[in-house]
Amino acid sequence: MIPMTLQKFQNFKDFIKEDCDFCGLCFHKCPVLNLPLELAKKEIKSIVEESKSEYILTKCTSCMACNNYCPSDCHPYNLILQRWNERYLKNGLPYRAHLALPYDFPNIHSIIMERLPKEEKEWIKEWEANWKNPKNQEIMLYSGCNLLIQPYILKSKLFDDITIFGSTELCCGEPLYRMGCLDAEEQVARHLQKEFSNMGFKKLVLPCLAGYHLFKEVYPDLFDVKFDIEIIWVIDWLLEKIKNYDLEIKPLNLRAVIHDSCWPKVSGDYFFNRVREIIKLCGIEIVEAEHNCENALCCGMGAAAASYSLIYALITARKRLKEFKKSKADVIIDYCGGCNWLFSVAQRLSRKKMPIYNLIEILQMAIGETPLHRTNKRGRKMFYSLVPKIIPKYLKRKKYWIENIMDFQVPAQK
Repeated sequence: MIPMTLQKFQNFKDFIKEDCDFCGLCFHKCPVLNLPLELAKKEIKSIVEESKSEYILTKCTSCMACNNYCPSDCHPYNLILQRWNERYLKNGLPYRAHLALPYDFPNIHSIIMERLPKEEKEWIKEWEANWKNPKNQEIMLYSGCNLLIQPYILKSKLFDDITIFGSTELCCGEPLYRMGCLDAEEQVARHLQKEFSNMGFKKLVLPCLAGYHLFKEVYPDLFDVKFDIEIIWVIDWLLEKIKNYDLEIKPLNLRAVIHDSCWPKVSGDYFFNRVREIIKLCGIEIVEAEHNCENALCCGMGAAAASYSLIYALITARKRLKEFKKSKADVIIDYCGGCNWLFSVAQRLSRKKMPIYNLIEILQMAIGETPLHRTNKRGRKMFYSLVPKIIPKYLKRKKYWIENIMDFQVPAQK
């Protein structure tokens, strides 16, 4: 494991203006922009005092790294979110943005779900039935939205002893938070608090670290929406099974480069170390990317929050993929469903493709399973399904505000 001394930061806290001396280190060390120090000082001062910037508010990829770099713990990323919230309240969202928003249909997830294989649609129907009729389960696994379009990742004996539930009507709402649409995000938080309470479980296992941090920290502290349950990351849950000898794993003899996602940065070095621990237990040699852990580049998802641009998201994803190719590793391992599917889409634009595996799929191989691993096919299907839907929306100049995001109507599945 990489020796790290990262400190946990509070992603929900306001920017602490009185402690900021405009040193500029937050944007100078930024792995995306890496601004010259004097320009970085100018940018932070402009954002704080004039609520504008030349680079940051349109080029930030929402990777959260700047919060790690601030020597005074002022939470500069939270300042960016605050400015994006002000931008949204004043200008609204461009029409094309609704494709990325939960509870606003049709969106990326609902479009892809219509085109899933029949067996995968059946799995999702089972997960939705488990939500509506939970049968007094003590512990349940929440799929999140990204695994609704990649349900094959959870099709494993790793999860034989836990009930999975999920639905597009239960999205954690993370894109709303990342774009600064905080009023709508609070509605989602209260919706989920009510649904989870009605289900009655006591422990919630999450594959997605976005949902993990939202439920455990952001919603309770930002909106006073508390979840009276134990929240567990799926890799922690699986590591416990390995250490209790409930799972027997064998070495895979691979060389892998790791994509570290954005949300683990909130918790210091904990999740970065856990990922590397379980990968090494699987007998995999780790080749670290140039940008890793707290310096990791965004997969591209967060890039769309700044510019509302799928093009910028794909450019960001391709930049990250080029970095992985330089590593000479055998495979890419990620541990976020959103990163996984966006990389698979971005690779449609690349000549040389590296195999991309979610960490859960790596564990499947380590216990002797052959993962369904439909990543390449899913990426191709998503690319050709989404492009015709997106282009017409780019041509519309209409702006809109989210009045009541919970007044949603889910399209019927075919």
